[in-house]
Amino acid sequence: MTDTDTLRRIAEALERLAPPHSAPADLIAHPAYHWDGRSLAAVARFAPLPESLIVGVDRQKAAVLENSRRLAQGHAAHDVLLWG
Repeated sequence: MTDTDTLRRIAEALERLAPPHSAPADLIAHPAYHWDGRSLAAVARFAPLPESLIVGVDRQKAAVLENSRRLAQGHAAHDVLLWG
């Protein structure tokens, strides 16, 4: 048995052990998704806050809104990490 055969057998065994691939998420179908570390899942009960309730972070809020506008217009935008 050659090294190539051994590597092929190992790769095939790993493929059999690996969990099945998730179906790709349709990112336009739902307003929000959750990443669990392996796949995206639609958020069942997404209820965004009105923008007026986001207070005390005006500079950050303006930056996120401008970034979202640029993305919606097809321009370059940055990933945004929000927490709270």
